Amino acid sequence: MRRRISLILFLILGAPCFAQVSPVDAKLDKETAWTGEAIPLSITLRSPGPFSGSANFDFPKLPMTAFMTQGSPTVGSETVGDDTVMTQLYDITLYTQAEGEVVIPPFKVRFSGKKDFTSPAEDMEGMTPELRFQSKRPPGTEVMAMVVVATDMKVDQTWSQTSGASLEAGDVVSRTISRKASGTTAMMFAPVDSATMEGVRIYTDNPIVQDKSERGEQTAERTETIKYLFQNPGTYELPDVTISWWNPDKKEVDSKTLAGSTFSVKPSPVASIASDEERKEGIWILIGLIAIGMIALWFGRGWVAKEIHRL
Repeated sequence: MRRRISLILFLILGAPCFAQVSPVDAKLDKETAWTGEAIPLSITLRSPGPFSGSANFDFPKLPMTAFMTQGSPTVGSETVGDDTVMTQLYDITLYTQAEGEVVIPPFKVRFSGKKDFTSPAEDMEGMTPELRFQSKRPPGTEVMAMVVVATDMKVDQTWSQTSGASLEAGDVVSRTISRKASGTTAMMFAPVDSATMEGVRIYTDNPIVQDKSERGEQTAERTETIKYLFQNPGTYELPDVTISWWNPDKKEVDSKTLAGSTFSVKPSPVASIASDEERKEGIWILIGLIAIGMIALWFGRGWVAKEIHRL
């Protein structure tokens, strides 16, 4: 009870001096990071009394850069001189595909807090300081559209048809590829490259992209389905797909190759029937032309004979 009374007295007496305390502070945990690596950004909010509600961050729009909030803030207190203030610590994660020096300009943070335990909540705000760090592109990742930094990644695929299956023109085969990794975000996963093929129409469904948090561990998942529509008969070899990422522990590029599939495509029954009908129609047209030619030849011979007799 005495401890609570003392804290209340500290808050009441310290409130007039709060103007001298910065309501917002921020710092990066790294000065240099790999491109695509998760960069922790800590933002501390200060209030003379308890906080009310959640904070709003006006994150700057930076090229190829994303900010992600992680869970709920950690509430605590901080001694500033002879005063005690309440604090909220937000863990933000920064991801960038930009290279070189990345500058995070000051941005506004808005929140609500009380001057003491009994007063109503008031709107508060503050600006973060300018922050800078170096983003270094990992060697060997120049051909990667997006650099994913993860110590391990699970990559799997499923097919709607087994390799070697016999298909008919017009059939569709689905190929579902899933990726899962910890310590990153799903927005870092670039779409799987699906090269064009003659005689095959390729299209994709909307991917399933999600970030999960389980017992404090962040997991990123992306699942996408590629569909192959076989338009013409023939034998088709669908290509392998290689998924690559940067392993910061081994300091090298890791990859996994998903095997392609081969399919034999026959003409569809409808197409075969249509072809037979076209052949029959062509034969009758040919017979008709021959008959017309013979009739014309017969009449032509009679006309020539008459002309010769007349002479």
